[in-house]
Amino acid sequence: MVKQLKSALHEEPRNQRTCVIPLKQENSFLEWLRDSGRLIPRGEEEYYAYDEEEEEEIAEIVGHDTYNFEEETIEELED
Repeated sequence: MVKQLKSALHEEPRNQRTCVIPLKQENSFLEWLRDSGRLIPRGEEEYYAYDEEEEEEIAEIVGHDTYNFEEETIEELED
């Protein structure tokens, strides 16, 4: 015999199988955003082309002692 109270918890006998709670068919979070109009489409990203002057300025700021991975791998192979 099942005791039903007006709460979320209830008691069932050990020797009987319990009832399976059916799954709710809910939308995923992405579908919910799309359906509610809260999904904002991405805008196109602007491409910025550097000219030679800007590249030279950046090279001066960064410096000429940049790390070269190719040289290190060649040195490691020779050793």
